[in-house]
Amino acid sequence: MSRALHFHIYCHGAAGLNNVLMSIENGMILGKLLDRKVIFYQGTNKLWSGNRSPQYTNKYIQDIYNINADFVFGDIDKTIKSIPINLTDGLIYHTDYPDKDFIFGRKSIFNIEDFHNYNNVRTKSHLTLSFYSYLFFLNKNKHEFLVKYLAENIQPKSFYIDYQNRLFNLAKMHLGEFNVIHVRRGNTMGTSGLIPFNDEGEVVGGISVPEFWKDIPVSTFIDNLVFNLDINTPLIILSDEPESFYSPIIQRYKKVIILNQNLDSFYGLSLNRFEELEKWFIFSLLGVKAKNFIGTQGSTYSSLIQRQRLLNNPNESFRFLYLQKEYLRLEKDLSMREICKGKYSWNKVYPKDIISPAWSREWPEAVISY
Repeated sequence: MSRALHFHIYCHGAAGLNNVLMSIENGMILGKLLDRKVIFYQGTNKLWSGNRSPQYTNKYIQDIYNINADFVFGDIDKTIKSIPINLTDGLIYHTDYPDKDFIFGRKSIFNIEDFHNYNNVRTKSHLTLSFYSYLFFLNKNKHEFLVKYLAENIQPKSFYIDYQNRLFNLAKMHLGEFNVIHVRRGNTMGTSGLIPFNDEGEVVGGISVPEFWKDIPVSTFIDNLVFNLDINTPLIILSDEPESFYSPIIQRYKKVIILNQNLDSFYGLSLNRFEELEKWFIFSLLGVKAKNFIGTQGSTYSSLIQRQRLLNNPNESFRFLYLQKEYLRLEKDLSMREICKGKYSWNKVYPKDIISPAWSREWPEAVISY
């Protein structure tokens, strides 16, 4: 009899590319730990791009990546045995029980070994958004194996790799060394806040979720930026803000290039054929290969660039232009200051479990075994 993991894609696929990718990664890891085929359920939803109106794009994640799994439309048969926890606020371990520091106050903890005897297993709901670094507690050998497994089984389609490399080569040819920053002040800024879900993944009406993002002007971070990135080295800004927003940076730096969803060409390379989402995906390689990269805390786009940089260089530091929470701190080099004690990265930079480390930033534990 065939064995399968039936896995909800986060928000049934109606989310940004990087959030959906994170969800897919979790499904691939779970499938490998359970030794079974993964079937991803995405409803009929296509990916979102926060700058579009409406937000739906013309792409599914399998249009962007080659993924060694099956994708179906619709919803999961609820008679299938369910993993009893949601992944966004949960913790899954394999063999060894996690220590207190890794748990970090989480109540939903599950041993995936308990489900090996079931032929078909499903996720509880679409609340599967989490960085795998925080979700899975694994021994060193299993952790290293699964990092390699993800790299081999989730790869961008060659079409996008080609355009990414062409863009990077043009940047290198015309600019030489360059630095990159990614600025995202938030697609919930100025709205009622984030969408609340209940434990079954259904939208809860009549509840106001506190706004997460602040309106951050350039004046908040420009002095720290200049301190860390040489004003004579070309600076590429990845941001959906208008050029006028960056006038203080343009005045300070010798050469500034702003890349956004409205860009039609880059040093002669036409980008007219691409949707906004595709452009951002292509731009991301510049952040990965830049001399220095500084991102936005809370942005999964920044986070996945930082993770890839760490894969390329184990000494890479995750640096942020600014922080959204007043109880967090930055060092002079714009890395997050360690203000607490603990074994793992999240123990050291958060005073207590009052913000979800599941998605607020990537952690070095994504690459570096603990």
